[in-house]
Amino acid sequence: MNKKKNTTGREGYLGLLLSVVLFVCGILVGTFTAGAMDEGGSSALYGIISDYVALIREGTFSRPELLPVLLSTYKYQVLVIFMGLSIPGFALIPIVNAVRGFFLSFSIAAFIKVFGTGGVLTAIGLFGLTAIVSVPCLIFSSAICFQASANLCRSVLTGSRSAAKLYDRAFFLRCGLCLAALVVPVILEMYVVPWFVSAVSVFL
Repeated sequence: MNKKKNTTGREGYLGLLLSVVLFVCGILVGTFTAGAMDEGGSSALYGIISDYVALIREGTFSRPELLPVLLSTYKYQVLVIFMGLSIPGFALIPIVNAVRGFFLSFSIAAFIKVFGTGGVLTAIGLFGLTAIVSVPCLIFSSAICFQASANLCRSVLTGSRSAAKLYDRAFFLRCGLCLAALVVPVILEMYVVPWFVSAVSVFL
C-alpha cells in the first residue's frame, strides 16, 4: 500500500517537474522567436500594436467583454483537466504548458521589441498581471492531472484499479479550486488591466 502511495507521489512530482521545465522552455522559445522576427514581421506587428495603443491614448480602450475573457482565461485550464481524464493525457499535459509559456513570452517580448523599454510596463499589464495567478494554477493542476492520467493508463494496462478510485473527491476538489482561483484573473482582466494599461501608456 505504501509503495503505491509513493509511486503516486513520484508521478505527481514528475508531472510538476515536466510542466515547469516545458513551460520555461516555451518561454525561451517564445522570447527567441519574437527577437528573431525580421523587419517585415516587425512592421506588421508594429501596425497591429500601434492601432491598439492608439485606442489606449485616445481613451477609447474600454473594458473587454466577459465571454472572450472567460475563454482566454480558462482554455488552458479546462484542456488540462480533460487531458487528466484521458489515457494519453499525461503525455500531452506538459506540452500544453510549453504552449502557454511560448505565447506568454512571445506576446511580451514582441511588444517590447516594437516599443522598446518604454513598452515594458504596458506589456506586463496586458499579458503579465493575469499570468501571476493563472500560470501557477495551470502548473499545479497539470501536476494533479498528469498523475491521474498516468495512473489511469497504468490501471488500464494492468487492471489494478478502477477509475472511481483514481478520480476521487480530492482530485475534483483540487481541480475545482484551481478553476475557482481563475476568477481572480478574470476580474483583473476586466477591471484592473484597462486602468493599468491606460495609466502606463504615457511611457510608450
